[in-house]
Amino acid sequence: MKVIQTLNDVESLKAQSITPKELIQVIEQDFLTLYEAGGSEDDRLSFRLPYQESIILIEKGDNLLELVDNPIELEYVEKHKQGQVEFYRLAKRFEHEFQLVYTLLNIHDDETEQFLRDHSEWNEGLGDFRV
Repeated sequence: MKVIQTLNDVESLKAQSITPKELIQVIEQDFLTLYEAGGSEDDRLSFRLPYQESIILIEKGDNLLELVDNPIELEYVEKHKQGQVEFYRLAKRFEHEFQLVYTLLNIHDDETEQFLRDHSEWNEGLGDFRV
């Protein structure tokens, strides 16, 4: 699991070359959108998202269901495709804020993949996110 709170965290993802660049581009755009929406006087390099607004990247082997263990906190699950890369984008309510959670398709166990499919089908067409 990677927690993205700074632009440096995004650059670290790029340097590791493990996460597909298409997904990193989406994560970077969300980070910049949060930066601009926050009205922070910090420059981009020193800006830091608080943990409750951080962007979470779930990787193979991570327990996504443990992270979203309370269904009341789960705002939505969306399935997206950017280029050839398919991924899920989840919004988890954290007090009065949201954490954005990303994970690639088909990297989890059957139970987790079924959870993601079920929730994304239920939310299909309800989200406002488009890539």
